[in-house]
Amino acid sequence: MILKEVVTPILDPAIAKKMAKVMKAFSAEIKRFDKNAKITMTVTGEFSADVHADMTRWMRPEAVNDVWKETTAAIKKADDAGHIHELVEDGSGEHYAEAILSGLRPGMELKAEALFPTIGYQIKWKKIISKK
Repeated sequence: MILKEVVTPILDPAIAKKMAKVMKAFSAEIKRFDKNAKITMTVTGEFSADVHADMTRWMRPEAVNDVWKETTAAIKKADDAGHIHELVEDGSGEHYAEAILSGLRPGMELKAEALFPTIGYQIKWKKIISKK
């Protein structure tokens, strides 16, 4: 077993401040669309984290598409220094509910939570080296 597998990853202190700012902007934007959304952040490395919001209601595909656009814009605006290296969408798309419904067969059970969208991003930060 490698020690790195045992240790829980933590964000670099400089990145943690930037990530807090991004989380605040992301949360504010999500709360505009769903006040009861469950927002989580998972640290995946020293310079990367995953941010997810599990919505608590069904949304039309147009509304889900608007949420993606607004949250992406909010994250990019919160990163005023341009230190985000990569921002990858990671969640259910606007046609997720239609795909679930098209795959149903007679007699299958479906819970309403399966149709609620998930909005998420994988955020990787640049490694900024400063000479002090």
